[in-house]
Amino acid sequence: MSDYRAIAAVTATLDRLLQAAANAAVQQAEVRIGPPLAKLAEDGKPLVNIFLFRVLPNAALRNAHLPTRLGDGSSRRRSEAAIDLHYVFSFYGDADTFEPEREDAPALMPAAIAAAIADNQAALGDADLARAESRIRILPDALSLEDFAKLWSVFFQVPYALSVAYVCSHVVLETREPLADALPVAQGALRVWPMSDLALDRVGPEPGRSGPIVWGGPLHLTGKGLGRIGTSVRIDATVIDPDPEALGGTAIALTLTDALFGGTPLAAGGHVVQVLAPPAAGTPPHLRRGSNALPFALHPAIGPPVVAITSGGAPMRSGSLTLDFAPPVRAGQSVSVTLDARDPAHPHSVVLNSQPLPPASFPAGQMVFPFSDLPRDAYLVRAEVDGFASLVVIEPDPLSPVFGQITGPLADLT
Repeated sequence: MSDYRAIAAVTATLDRLLQAAANAAVQQAEVRIGPPLAKLAEDGKPLVNIFLFRVLPNAALRNAHLPTRLGDGSSRRRSEAAIDLHYVFSFYGDADTFEPEREDAPALMPAAIAAAIADNQAALGDADLARAESRIRILPDALSLEDFAKLWSVFFQVPYALSVAYVCSHVVLETREPLADALPVAQGALRVWPMSDLALDRVGPEPGRSGPIVWGGPLHLTGKGLGRIGTSVRIDATVIDPDPEALGGTAIALTLTDALFGGTPLAAGGHVVQVLAPPAAGTPPHLRRGSNALPFALHPAIGPPVVAITSGGAPMRSGSLTLDFAPPVRAGQSVSVTLDARDPAHPHSVVLNSQPLPPASFPAGQMVFPFSDLPRDAYLVRAEVDGFASLVVIEPDPLSPVFGQITGPLADLT
């Protein structure tokens, strides 16, 4: 990394290196920094003109770093920006003796950068470009004749001189704001573990099968290296120690209950599961080896709908629908219920919102959804919590005439 003086340091290094190369090629040759002038061509003296005409972000590294700050806003790492410097070198001299064609373009090395900074101590001070981790390469810049024509057109009444374009890539600029003190090391140690053979392949309600998972139902993890005694399962931030009988060489079986999570059930929605290897002797808990992490969706389960008819004659009904939710609904979660009519001759659906509940009512294991002026019919009930839908009942009996069809849960409004 380097500070804001890095661009000037690169130009000064090019000046120094080109001066030595120019003198080796043509005696008494000079090097100048700045845009070309008409007077340079008129004088006809051997000279190399250095002009920085463009600064661009480095395409490969422009997204390699983002500023990192702590919670109080103080900097944890300094901000960085990788840039490419585009130069045009113009060569002047006696054309009859081919002086403009006898120049050379060197490469930037730390020693040359340090020497250039030392030569320009008053302007560059303690610039640290020579200590930068990345090396600056000088590469020919692929400018077409049209690009050169546009570039020289901005120099007012300056005749074209033999020129080549080079790019110095890449220079990393770094801010200089003070950083927060690093946390002290409480205990130094060096530990070596073999590569982890833990891996998760699938998460689902049955072994080797992906699918929706509900509270109170099974959670099966399939992978490899899962059978060691002491293996734990981490779901979000909760670490669970399964019963040894639930561990298999390639599978772990859990039942999602309140007791498994210390009496606080998971919320319906998306979660992440990971398997942790047994802790090694003397190893801090946060250094336990773990498998890859897999996401899974916990869908809400609803109990049999309880319908209370309060008014309405033929053919409309009004009242309320009471549903039990597992896991309970937490404060801030959005909940809705969709009723789909089962009469194929008159298909229609309606979305119900729950009655407002005070904050003290959460987590809510039961919610009431009022409705009004609904046609008499049997309705399929589906609940959604934060966009995750409850499961439907599918007829499992192959001998049933509705085998494989959705049969519930139903709310009877007839």
